[in-house]
Amino acid sequence: MSDQPAKPGLPPGFLIRPATAGDAGTILGFIRALAEYERLVHEVVATEETLRSTLFGHAVGWENWAAVRSAVSMRAASRTGSAGAGRTSSAPAAKA
Repeated sequence: MSDQPAKPGLPPGFLIRPATAGDAGTILGFIRALAEYERLVHEVVATEETLRSTLFGHAVGWENWAAVRSAVSMRAASRTGSAGAGRTSSAPAAKA
């Protein structure tokens, strides 16, 4: 992961990048955590594979973005014990 200049409004050490199929596990974790909070975990039927196919398969109508800590920030956080997971969100793709 390359370090990029900070964007206005982002905490130092974070960057926004396009999400990839490799983020499916993190996305599923967020879905499950929200379902647990809402006491609806029994309703979750998604799997990493269905998310990969739905969000990242061909002819996808979504843009997927992830907010992650930069490599420098991750190294510093690991020394202090405060490393956290990335944030991922999906939004409809902008129409051309």
